[in-house]
Order: sequence, then C-alpha cells, then structure tokens
Amino acid sequence: MSAALSLRRVHAGYAGKDILHGVDIELEQGGALTVVGPNGSGKSTLLKAVVGLLTLSRGSIALDGKPVEALNALARSRLGLAYVPQERNVFANLTVGDNLRLGWEFLHPRMEASAWRDRLDYVLQLFPEIRDRLSVSAGLLSGGQRQMVAIASALMQTPSLLVLDEPSAGLSPRNAALLFESIARTRATGITLLMIEQNVKLGLAVADRGLVLVAGQVRLLAPAHELLTDDRLHRLYLGTQPGVPVTH
Repeated sequence: MSAALSLRRVHAGYAGKDILHGVDIELEQGGALTVVGPNGSGKSTLLKAVVGLLTLSRGSIALDGKPVEALNALARSRLGLAYVPQERNVFANLTVGDNLRLGWEFLHPRMEASAWRDRLDYVLQLFPEIRDRLSVSAGLLSGGQRQMVAIASALMQTPSLLVLDEPSAGLSPRNAALLFESIARTRATGITLLMIEQNVKLGLAVADRGLVLVAGQVRLLAPAHELLTDDRLHRLYLGTQPGVPVTH
C-alpha cells in the first residue's frame, strides 16, 4: 500500500532562499503526524509546500503514490487533500450553514440533496458545538467555534488527508481543549491527519507520531506518546533542561 503522503528531500522557500532543507516525511493511510518546532523553523512553509501553495526548489511530494509537486492547490484538493489555514479560514459574513454548504459544493456541485444532508449530519456529529448555530453568522462565533466551522467545512469536502495549520492559535485553554476533542473524534474516523500545532501537549495527544522541525530540517521523529518525555524535545524546541515538565 502506498503512503497517503510522501515527501522526499524537499527543499522550498521564498525569493530564491530555501527555508526547508531536505525534508523527508512518510505518512501512512489513517496515520496522524503532528509537527512542532520553534518559531521560524519552517513549519508553515512545510504545509504550504504540501498543499500546493509553494513551489519546490528540489525534491518530490506524492499523494497516495501519485506525484503532485507539479500540481496546484486545487488539483491536490481534488485528489483528497483538505487544508485549513491558521487565519481567514471562514467566511465571516455568511452563516455557519452556508460555510458548510460551500465546503460541500467546492468539490460536489452536482451531488443530490440527500448526499449533502447525510454528509452534514456526519460532520455535525464530530462538531456538536456548532450544530445549533447553523443560522448564526460565522463572524459572531467565538474563536474556538470559528475553528470548528473551518475544519467542519474542510471535512464537507470528504477528504482522505486533512492538513491543519496551528488550529489552537489564539484560543483560550478551554476553547482549545474543546476544539481538540472534536479533532480527536475526527481522527477516530480513520482520516489521515497532518498538523502543525503550537500547543505540544494537545497536538501530540491526537497523533501517532511527532516530528520536531528545526531550521528547516527534521531533527526528531518519534511516537507521539514518547516524544513529550524525550529530553531531546526540550533541548530542540522548548529551550528547557532535561527533566523539566512540558506545561504548554
């Protein structure tokens, strides 16, 4: 079986200067990988390269064994990749229901109404916090609820690979915890997940494996449940001494 996502010696950056330097990633079908690292390590650059918003200078990317480095973001979405950016990820002037419908119609413009309703019900089971807010403008929601709408809208596309960019950024601890409960439910459906996340504990709790990216290079890759207690994580990312508990 081919990997859901495969990166081989990926180099990418901006204005002719690489930020990523030979990144290798293999993400199996149904797996979940959380990428962590200090600010400026290249995490967002990595996601932009994966989803097709950034051209590689070297290397290759494959989805389900199909090379995609020459394809744009729309073409990759048609292959089953759904991307939720950190900011501007909902239409604030539209209702929650309309946001979800746009997510569906993006790739399913001619599907029957019954298929839309079935998918909507499925997604709302994963995000019950927004079920009673379908008629509310997305701009009136809390930050956590907006993130739920953004991810739910992406799931309306029926993707096989979900890519999340810092989903808890700017959220209160309570809202972040509620959001990650929904991400955990989504993860339990068997979808493949690639995420970068500033909250190490939350991000690794829903992942099979964790990857530490430093200065555009993979410095550590380990099972998620082992990574939080690995002294190398503290040295590479948290800037603490070994043995100091992770608190954020």
